[in-house]
Amino acid sequence: MVLRSESTCLIGPTTVATPSGRRVPGPLSLVLSMLLAPAVHALDAVAPPAPEATAPAAAAAPPAQPGPSFRARVEAEHVTAELVGADRVLVPGHTAWFALRLRHEPHWHSYWLNPGDSGQATRLNWQLPEGYSAGAVAWPAPARFDVDGLANFGYADEVLLPVPITVPATARIGDSVPIQLDARWLVCKEICVPGRGSFTLSRVVSKKAAPDPDWNRPIADWRARAPLAAAWSGKATLNGDMVELALQVPANGPVADSLDLFPITPSTLEHARPQFSRERTTLTVLARRSAYYAAPPERLEFVLSSAGGGAWRLSVPFQVASSP
Repeated sequence: MVLRSESTCLIGPTTVATPSGRRVPGPLSLVLSMLLAPAVHALDAVAPPAPEATAPAAAAAPPAQPGPSFRARVEAEHVTAELVGADRVLVPGHTAWFALRLRHEPHWHSYWLNPGDSGQATRLNWQLPEGYSAGAVAWPAPARFDVDGLANFGYADEVLLPVPITVPATARIGDSVPIQLDARWLVCKEICVPGRGSFTLSRVVSKKAAPDPDWNRPIADWRARAPLAAAWSGKATLNGDMVELALQVPANGPVADSLDLFPITPSTLEHARPQFSRERTTLTVLARRSAYYAAPPERLEFVLSSAGGGAWRLSVPFQVASSP
């Protein structure tokens, strides 16, 4: 049984782990787990209050105040999550890149912005000082996973999800700025386990940039894995139960046999790998119409990914073939 909405899918392929650790079958249990799973905080726990003083009030020491914490790592079930930054400082008027790093246990995976037939995309919620703003996730091109016959889109092993944060031009030199993130993810194997984490990093505002020696290059590498916006012309045509995409690609463009397609527009294409063929510069893709299709979108947005390297994000007009 699959539980879906227009924008997301929530399902455990077989059973789901509740916060108490018990495995419960069925997609409804996954929804319950996502709602009830306790937050895991990367901040150090607040020190317990001092015991009640027995001396006169005037002689009692003031209660200890918890100091700031800059830890940004969570050891969660089947995944280690960490907030990392490309730079050690923030420069007024510039963009700083941060990323949520997920390291999965072997055979476990998390999800892309469209999780496929089941799953839940990783969600990031930033808390930033006034004047600072976070952009969209630069989603790397996903991989395809088969889970009990369901097509899932996401990431195994390690993934970095880069996000640009705009530093206001009015940021004061020398100020210490907290970068806070609340994240939720879902990891799946034969079962699905939801996870949460709260992270805080601190960065000082400086006139001069200072790349982080550990994370500047990895974040740049993962940014480069985001699909490139392709200006290829084309169209998508619905004819019966099939959708045909006709794309004009460069002569040195990708080989048909190496390609996979990941839909972004919801409830239009099935998530199974479509058929590809190419004749000269015309690439043809045949995909089955989604069982959840209700009305034609104005445009069909999707990602093409090549096994030989490279990924492209496209948006083409969508039309319905005229009846004979």
